[in-house]
Amino acid sequence: MRLVPIVEIKQGITEFGIPERQGMSARIKNPTLHIRHWIDQGAKSIFLKDNDGAVIGKPQHSKQLDYLDSKTKERIYYCGGIRDLRSVRIFEQRKYTKIVSATSLIENKKFLRNILANNIGPVALWIDSLDGFVYTKNMTHAIGKRTIDLVRSLPEFGIDEIFFCNHTENGPMAHPDRDTIENLLDLDIVDLYLADNVSTKEDLKMLTQYEKHGLVGAAVKAPLYDGTFSMEEVRSIFQHETVNF
Repeated sequence: MRLVPIVEIKQGITEFGIPERQGMSARIKNPTLHIRHWIDQGAKSIFLKDNDGAVIGKPQHSKQLDYLDSKTKERIYYCGGIRDLRSVRIFEQRKYTKIVSATSLIENKKFLRNILANNIGPVALWIDSLDGFVYTKNMTHAIGKRTIDLVRSLPEFGIDEIFFCNHTENGPMAHPDRDTIENLLDLDIVDLYLADNVSTKEDLKMLTQYEKHGLVGAAVKAPLYDGTFSMEEVRSIFQHETVNF
């Protein structure tokens, strides 16, 4: 089971802050320092969510990656504003990055074909779902397609990972929904991550029940910042097997 910390950027700073050092109340909201923080904590994968890029239509914070070692072994997922090949090529030379598309791959079928035609990929897909239906554009647009049908219709090649976020009317679900997870895993198509639907240690323990059935991990945000659980506690929960943080 893999844990992927989410670093979410809006108006140039991260949504949550990390303490400057132990015992201090001041918090850092610099995205690059967040990435370094989670690498120092042992994370092997980090999810960078560029909300500014999603609004404008092209990546806005890719330069944050320039501060990382070009030979870094950690994987940085980048999501936000990646809607054409010009945006994709920003990450082409950064071998440690993997692009994550949401609206583009769902609403523009030619986009994935263009990526594959240019030997870029595979890519990951972020899916937002409410009441079993797919939503795009930051949950403002319903495309009228059932989530299960969308996942079932994914091409055989090109997309090898899905980050799935289940919503209520008030935002992401606070806890995993077993029925949805089981329905998605029954399709047995690509590696599945639960995204932003984990808020307690009990949630993490519950997810371990599905790792043998294809659930690869969880992308987590708030609980890692508010002290609900630490990376050490996650290691303890996942201690029964080798964990790729």
